Amino acid sequence: EKEIAVAAPWHYSREFTTLHEVAHKIWEGLSDQYRQAWAQLVNSTEKGDDPALNQEPEELFCHTYANTYSKHPTVTFHFPKWVQFIRELPR
Repeated sequence: EKEIAVAAPWHYSREFTTLHEVAHKIWEGLSDQYRQAWAQLVNSTEKGDDPALNQEPEELFCHTYANTYSKHPTVTFHFPKWVQFIRELPR
């Protein structure tokens, strides 16, 4: 029997935080081809000056994954092409 405790950051829900941590495990299982495609997509996206978007591709993947499947997503990580990439990942 295991218990998992989730502490949410100030601006994000526990749902978002849990999905974000799940996304790290998904990232670990992605092929180099998908990781490279994601990095290329992130680098080709105009992200503006938001410091939350100035992170490594893995973190942006996890934020976007969490945002894609959260009941109440944030606007910070909502880029339609990013969401499409997440939704089209192999299952």
